Amino acid sequence: MIEFFYNISFANPEFFILLVLFPIIWVLFKDGLDNPNLKKFPAIVLIAKKKSSDISPNKSNYFSIFLKLLLFFLLVILLANPKQKDNEFNESIIILDNSWYSGATWKSMIETVNLLIDSKKENEFTVFTTVSKDNNKLNYLYKKKGFETKEFLKDIKPQAFKPEYRSLSKEILNFVQDDKMIFWFTNHYMDDEKSEFYNLIKKKNIKVFNSKKYDFPQILTLLKQIDNNYRFSIFNPLKNETRFYIDCYDERQRLIIRKEIINKEIDYNNGNLGNFSIELPKEINNLISYFKINNTMSASGVAIKSNNVKKKDVGLIQTNYQKNENEYYRANFFIRKAIESKYKVNSLPIEQLLLENKSLIISDDFDTTFFSSQEKILQWVAEGGTFLKFAGNKFMKHASDKNLDSFLGIIPITKEVISMDGELSFEKNLSINQIYHESPFKGLKIPEKVKIRKYIGIPKLLENDINFWITLENGASIVTHNAYKKGNIIFVHLPANNEWSNISLSIFFSDLLYKIIEMSRGTDTKRVDQVFKPFKILDGYGKFIEANIDTLNLEQNSLQKIQLNYKTPAGIYKNDFGYHGLNISNFLKTQYEYSKLPKEIILNNFDKSAGLNLLKIIIILCIVTFIFETLYNFIKRSFLKFRFLNINIVLILIFFIYSPYSVFSDEKINYVEKTKIGYLETKIKEVDKISYNGLTQISKYISSKTSAVLGNPIKIDLELNEVDYFPLIYVPLIKTDRGPSFKAIKKLQNFINSGGILFFDCKATYGSLFVEDCLINFNQKFKDLDISTFRKLTLENTLSKSFYLLDNYPGRKNEMVYIAFNNQINNDKVLSVIIGNNDWTGAWAKDKKNEYSLPLFSNDKEQRILSKRFGTNIVLYSLTGSYKSDQVHIPEILKRMKN
Repeated sequence: MIEFFYNISFANPEFFILLVLFPIIWVLFKDGLDNPNLKKFPAIVLIAKKKSSDISPNKSNYFSIFLKLLLFFLLVILLANPKQKDNEFNESIIILDNSWYSGATWKSMIETVNLLIDSKKENEFTVFTTVSKDNNKLNYLYKKKGFETKEFLKDIKPQAFKPEYRSLSKEILNFVQDDKMIFWFTNHYMDDEKSEFYNLIKKKNIKVFNSKKYDFPQILTLLKQIDNNYRFSIFNPLKNETRFYIDCYDERQRLIIRKEIINKEIDYNNGNLGNFSIELPKEINNLISYFKINNTMSASGVAIKSNNVKKKDVGLIQTNYQKNENEYYRANFFIRKAIESKYKVNSLPIEQLLLENKSLIISDDFDTTFFSSQEKILQWVAEGGTFLKFAGNKFMKHASDKNLDSFLGIIPITKEVISMDGELSFEKNLSINQIYHESPFKGLKIPEKVKIRKYIGIPKLLENDINFWITLENGASIVTHNAYKKGNIIFVHLPANNEWSNISLSIFFSDLLYKIIEMSRGTDTKRVDQVFKPFKILDGYGKFIEANIDTLNLEQNSLQKIQLNYKTPAGIYKNDFGYHGLNISNFLKTQYEYSKLPKEIILNNFDKSAGLNLLKIIIILCIVTFIFETLYNFIKRSFLKFRFLNINIVLILIFFIYSPYSVFSDEKINYVEKTKIGYLETKIKEVDKISYNGLTQISKYISSKTSAVLGNPIKIDLELNEVDYFPLIYVPLIKTDRGPSFKAIKKLQNFINSGGILFFDCKATYGSLFVEDCLINFNQKFKDLDISTFRKLTLENTLSKSFYLLDNYPGRKNEMVYIAFNNQINNDKVLSVIIGNNDWTGAWAKDKKNEYSLPLFSNDKEQRILSKRFGTNIVLYSLTGSYKSDQVHIPEILKRMKN
């Protein structure tokens, strides 16, 4: 406040001489008001005394005098024309740091710049950015009014480049004069180039708006890769986080796996630079394209696999066969047709393929030569190769002849072919039931028309390192995997032709082979004249975007000389052999000094009051003072009378109007005016925003599709708010050190005992990759809730058919959902708790452009529709309970199931 008055100056200070009139005003008004004295008398008294009795001087009224003096003082200030001192600068220079570390604070920075512009409406602005799209000359805005400057700022975004302070130093010399104010938006960290720029302008009229120390982003660098082990370095400015997460993505920006990193496991040097390692499962190792620090808002938190330029050589074992044999009957024909458009396939004998060290060797059912080369195959796999075997009648005949009970001595098999064509079979074929998320096929849609008639059985009791990747309706595996040393052995329990199934005639067959080729190792190519085309580039927020037309290709023989700039930005560059990752961290320093700038030039927060028009404020104060003083005089002189008005009554009314009870009443009215979904507040801005946005969208969807009319969701603080007004409470379950208090648990227990439903949703971006992690987190925080054991949600439960008939319940992910009941004796079989880690609100949330805010973890376009339908079922179930379990609804439900 003192600083605010210090920054005020007066254009016409000579008017303050009028203040000498204060004594005169005091003399004029010191006797106070003439107060009428009303008396009852006959007219003869008035004639007798010959003087009026209605004028009786009242004693001095100091409050009235104060109001008159205040009005006079305000008028003098108004005539003196007050202005803020900064307004003496008619032109301002704004330096906006939009480099790689500005992504996390960009929104708040732009808001502050707009406040600055609003406070200086008469000024002209020249704006410089520290990163430009032009390598030769910085882009800037020269001497524009406020509204034009704001429009210019809308097109400025943070860029994944280093700030160009030396270029800025040369450019800005022509603009910096003593009659201009400089506002610099940056952070506290300094390097040599930035320090030189600061020394150039520090003697000018400068103010620096700093971001907070903790807003400086982490820098993640991929040091080396040995098979599926990765070594990273990390620059961590504060080192105060107990743990963080490294998200691993494939080339299509899908989250494959998340690894938790505990701070004490990081080997820090004396500063803020440390090293750590992670190990990935072998079967998904080759699917990973880049790593990202969870929840980062900077390109420095992304580490792309560098030098990941691998050639995928596919070998197909070719055996002798009769030329008059039907080609379409051979499995090799279908395998080759499925992949030859994308990969080169070499058909050679097994001995030659092993010598050439291919990435992947495929053996179809016709090939029996592998029996004599098992030791060599295992040695080749142990060194990192992937061996894929399709098995059928010929394989089983040789296996029976040799009395084998396993494939390559690794994957056990039965000695019988399971056939659906038998006379006692109820079904003549089986469909694929499940694709496991731990497999490389994660994200593929299960084909409805693929049918399996026969398959080779596998024992139920298997070792822990045997993985089922694809299973049928009866639980039998048709694709089994074993991670053997550095390589992979994959066994398909049916041939690749259409003898036992129609899988080879489907697109699904090609997709399976592509996924297996992707996960196989690559062989280093010796070509030095490769060219890599830009595939995805990084923006200043650490997100991958489409490359623009100015982005240049990278040449293999000049990769060591690459400079990071607008034409060769950080990102993924691709050719037919694989990827090359150009990382911004390779161009950044790993040590930054925290510099304490002089306090007199620092402005941490911009005061909104600085943007107010002082003249308007004073005029308003004058009018208000005049009106108040006039009303006061009228009341005191009885010109205005309020017969039934009593000051005590007024105070009581004011108290009741603004009492806490009234506030809570408004809150209750807000709860009950429409049916609304409640959601627990986490105090994490990003999570609460998605919760509100997603629940708002699903409420609108339900209102448009059903007779239920829902209002906007309401956030709940369990320590302050009531919960009994909601049929459903959404709980975003995130990993935090603190759980709810005993009071909060008791409140939730009463809620579910009274028929309410708790909907727990483990957020996909906060350390819960699998549903098991979600259940562990729940048990740690809500173990005191008195509920039944969890069971899987199935089609038999009323929740699956409360409005839509559903057999899966996806959000951004599509994993199993669990339910539980309260332990009351009479709970009407209505469930009380729903829990999963599918991130439902993330799937429902939309941005201002009415586009979905967050991507799904699969490419199934129908998944969002199913997610909304599940949300509809949950809300309607919370409103209606188990009425759909009544026998009267069964015929209609069965009819819908048949359709």
